[in-house]
Formats: sequence, C-alpha cells, structure tokens
Amino acid sequence: MKKLLISYLLITSFSPLCYAQADEVLEDKPYFRKENLFTGGSVGVAFGQGTFSLGLGPFFGYSLNKYVDVGLALNYNYVSQRDQFSTYKVRQSIIGPGAFTRIYPVKFLFATAQYEYNFIKFKEIPGAGFPNIITKYNVASTLVGGGYCTGRENDGSPFFYLSILIDVGNNILSPYKDQFNRAQPIFRTGIHYPLFQGKNGGASINGRRGRRDDF
Repeated sequence: MKKLLISYLLITSFSPLCYAQADEVLEDKPYFRKENLFTGGSVGVAFGQGTFSLGLGPFFGYSLNKYVDVGLALNYNYVSQRDQFSTYKVRQSIIGPGAFTRIYPVKFLFATAQYEYNFIKFKEIPGAGFPNIITKYNVASTLVGGGYCTGRENDGSPFFYLSILIDVGNNILSPYKDQFNRAQPIFRTGIHYPLFQGKNGGASINGRRGRRDDF
C-alpha cells in the first residue's frame, strides 16, 4: 500500500507538467494556421488588329512550410478574332479549375506544377447568312515550369511573380499546344498576397514574426 501511495503521488505530481508541455507543443505547432493562407492571381488583357483577349487566374492556397505552397486555381480565358477581309469571326472561351504547387529553393525563385481541367467552347461565326458552328470539348493539361518573384519573405508582404510553363501532356486539343501537338510557352504574371501574416494580421508562417529559418 505504501508503494502504491508513493506511485500515485508521483503520477499526480507530474501529470500537470506533462499536460502543460503537450498543450505548449500543440499551441506552438498546430495542424492548421490561418496565417499560412494566401490568395492572389493574375489579369491579362490584349488588343490587336481584329483581336481581343482577356485572361483571369485567381488562386487560393496554403503554405505547408517555408519552402512549399499548395493551392487551388481557376483559369479563364476569352479570345475573339475577326477576319479583316470578310465577315468571318471566331470566339473561344476557356474555363477550368486546377491545383498547383510551388517550391521555393530560395525566396526569389520557384519551381511550379499545375494541373488544369479546362472546358473549352469554340464558336465560328461565318456571317453572310451562314449558321454559326459551335464546338465544345474538355481537356486536361499538366503544366510545369519555374519563375521569379520579388521575394517570398513570409512576413506578410505581398509579392509579384513571373512564371514560364509548358504543357507536358500529350493531348493535341490542349489550348497550350499548336496544330502539330507542340507545347507552346505560357507566360503568367501576377501577385501573391498573404492573408493573415505580418504585424496586423498575426505571425509569419514560421510562427515567429519575421523569421524565415524557423519552422
């Protein structure tokens, strides 16, 4: 009985300390941190002789650690072209969800991969009383590439990026392939905006404000 009493006293004495340490670990390393969330996107508009195009690329993501971001994206592109010497016109719209990852070996360079599943509508307008021709199809694309950014500091500061990608898939219907199924370079530029980092939004994704090397 004496040994049991001593054991009980030792357990009850150390239990609060163990629980306090466990709570501290959970508080310091939670599974989800709102300060790791970010958003952003890109906008592109182009005008030419008989040509107009508009591109939108919003995204929403989460920083897994100081090197890796993952997220979801939405791709939208609209192109309108007309023949200067006839009534013939074409219009194409592309919209599709996607998922991406970006890996930052250093704070100003990154490698990226993005999967897209695009819904494409192609409309031919011959004019002169001829009926319009509408073609619809869906196609998946796997984009890989790299880019440069003005600095992923992890302190709540937004930054701009420029990336170059190619479609490594083998679908000739991809909007990123030419008529010979050759991959065309894709240039994308935009802004990455942390949501809850910095002085007014909480700690950095490292859990310590302004430190990149602590995770």
